[in-house]
Amino acid sequence: MRGGGEEPHIDAAGAVRDEAGGGNAESQVDVLAEFAARIRESFEERLQQLEHRLLKARPAMRTMLTERDLAKLLQCDVRTVRRLERAGDLPSAVRFGGSKRWLPGAIEAWLNDLSEERSR
Repeated sequence: MRGGGEEPHIDAAGAVRDEAGGGNAESQVDVLAEFAARIRESFEERLQQLEHRLLKARPAMRTMLTERDLAKLLQCDVRTVRRLERAGDLPSAVRFGGSKRWLPGAIEAWLNDLSEERSR
């Protein structure tokens, strides 16, 4: 802001005037620089808000587990994973062509359910 505390006025033609109606070229440059700085700050703030909303709305990329990953996690053989799947004891796998993948969250929930059932 300028020293006098007066707000500049931009008239319909785009000319910057002090409230008193006058204003030299130097003060007009100062006023325009201030105005540009305010616009820039406002724009950057709004851009940050939009970026935050986009990141919040976009689902996070998930790492999916292969049969081998699942076997490591369960500390068993891959054949045991296949047997559990055939029996319907595992959460459903997501299939891509011939490969199967499991969502870690689904496996974690399944393991929690198993541990709760066994503690009853």
